[in-house]
Amino acid sequence: MCIVSFVQTEQSYIITFNRDEDPERSFTNPRKDSESGIFSPMDTIGGGTWIGCTVDYVMCLQNGGKKKHKRQTPYEQSRGVLLLELLKGASLDKMIKSLEHIKTEPFTLSVFDRKSNTLHIYTYDGTSVFTESISTKLPHIICSSTLYDADAFEKIQSDFVHLHPDSPEFLLEFHLTYVVNSHKNTFVHQAVKTTSITQLALKNQEAECVFFNLMNGEIKTYTID
Repeated sequence: MCIVSFVQTEQSYIITFNRDEDPERSFTNPRKDSESGIFSPMDTIGGGTWIGCTVDYVMCLQNGGKKKHKRQTPYEQSRGVLLLELLKGASLDKMIKSLEHIKTEPFTLSVFDRKSNTLHIYTYDGTSVFTESISTKLPHIICSSTLYDADAFEKIQSDFVHLHPDSPEFLLEFHLTYVVNSHKNTFVHQAVKTTSITQLALKNQEAECVFFNLMNGEIKTYTID
């Protein structure tokens, strides 16, 4: 999984995430867990998530590092569960250190700090973690290396930047045109689909969510307090 974009507008900071996955892999609509305070959809098989929001952070997790890897199962640690632990307040430094000893599949982790409006990308290639700070003043998009090669990513990135996205509606339209197997997205030749699109619009401590469940056609909206 998948495609995620980050855009700062005059009114808010917008994060939009296409989850590309096996359509047989079930998931729940987002909800806020009263104990942890995490707002997220859930993967019902692995018990983790791919995007989550708290009062402090929004975190997104995508399969793969900088380039496509060859799977070496079994893996000891679920990436989706790892993301939940980070959202609950687990130390990022300790998590990175643990990757030296626990076999985890490569991933790309995006961490948006809601207090400082800063974005950091952590890429794990199966051996090492690479960290990058991203300017939030410019639109930014990341495509999963397990589904999109360098040429595909360059084309999607070019389309994204040149369209000058500046509103939640505009961004949803862009992400909807890049669902797997659409006329625009002809890059993916695996048995996956875009199963959902999650969009978060953040303004100060306010947060709004639109969730498209593309498996049943439902569209849900949420105000996250």
